[in-house]
Amino acid sequence: VTVAFDDRTATLVGGLVADEGYFRVLSPRMHLGRPILPDDERDDAPPVAVLSYPLFLRLFGGDQSALGRTVRVNGVTAHIIG
Repeated sequence: VTVAFDDRTATLVGGLVADEGYFRVLSPRMHLGRPILPDDERDDAPPVAVLSYPLFLRLFGGDQSALGRTVRVNGVTAHIIG
């Protein structure tokens, strides 16, 4: 998965494309924000992203204002929700 933030060059990171079922079944602990919900999967819903904790630290230094900001994931702009 490639991730870019603030016009930086895209960085290749380990990741996966997940849906709300991933979060419902595995129930990973959220450090900040929320998981993907069924409404996020509607055709008219804007793309969202949930960052791993290490990537959150790498891109944002742990700054909680990351929520609501955007990143490009594989070239698609997505709002950070968690």
